[in-house]
Amino acid sequence: MFRIATSLLLLALMVSVAAPAAAADKGMGLVVQNNIAAMTVDLTPSYANVAIEGGNGQLADAAITRYRQGKVKALLPLSGDSKLGQSQSGGAAAAAPTSGPR
Repeated sequence: MFRIATSLLLLALMVSVAAPAAAADKGMGLVVQNNIAAMTVDLTPSYANVAIEGGNGQLADAAITRYRQGKVKALLPLSGDSKLGQSQSGGAAAAAPTSGPR
């Protein structure tokens, strides 16, 4: 008899501890919902309440159509040469500083 009473008391104690904890944790699963929302494609994208250009797909479709029809403008030609660090008088030697740390 003592064993049954102890088991019932232990069971009642476990239920009384677990039930309020389960009822209080209403945020259970919010992490999963947040992760799913982060991975889902937003069909109406915006940044700072401003719609992003091409976000609805119509501009992207128009660009693909122009590409397939051969109506795309050519890019500006690039030579690959860089004039960075060169002065107008010519050469990198003229651009070298005459003083400073060595």
